[in-house]
Amino acid sequence: MGDSMQETVGKFTTINDAEFARMLLEGEGIRASIGDAATGSMLVANVVGWFKLDVAAEDAERARQVFKEARRAASEMQDESG
Repeated sequence: MGDSMQETVGKFTTINDAEFARMLLEGEGIRASIGDAATGSMLVANVVGWFKLDVAAEDAERARQVFKEARRAASEMQDESG
């Protein structure tokens, strides 16, 4: 992701959740990486129980907005099926 400063926008308990969030952001044009996977500390992340999702600092606010909109949409779908 270049030399820009990175900011963690989420922590996830499973690699699958982190990957899903990464793909959600990348689908919106925001480059993201799983911080602990990128640094080679997957074993540590598994032991500690979280995986960090990092984006360029200038994309952090937009990434949080994407997550907020996704949570709202999921909640609305759950209410409709409910």
